[in-house]
Amino acid sequence: MGKRKYYTLLERTPCELWAPQFGDYDRKVVEQEQRDMKDSGSFVKGTKFTIITTDGSQKAISEHVAELNAEITAKAIKESQR
Repeated sequence: MGKRKYYTLLERTPCELWAPQFGDYDRKVVEQEQRDMKDSGSFVKGTKFTIITTDGSQKAISEHVAELNAEITAKAIKESQR
């Protein structure tokens, strides 16, 4: 039997990087948390959310987030050099 999938809700405010906010082995629970966060209105306008899937280890989550943030950083550097 393979490893269980772990779902992590990431939040990205404008001009910032992705950061983990909540995680669970049940995707529906994570989706509900995302809806609750959006419904609460307690986040900065323009905030984006995404859900990533990993094996649940902190290392896997951190590496996935680092990859996403590296893409953002590379894009920002490229745009600043125009």
